[in-house]
Amino acid sequence: MKEKLNQEFIENISKIIKGGKQAAIEVQKRYGNIIKKEEDKYGNITLILWIIFIIIL
Repeated sequence: MKEKLNQEFIENISKIIKGGKQAAIEVQKRYGNIIKKEEDKYGNITLILWIIFIIIL
């Protein structure tokens, strides 16, 4: 009886962990695009600033 309970407990824990991984992947998909857009926006600004800086020198 105790072993069966332990087995069920372990299975439930592994389901929770798998669910957590799936949730993390979903969040990454949703917010990854937004973060990427922000990085691109700032990436372009820094690139322009570097070009201006090099031209001044």
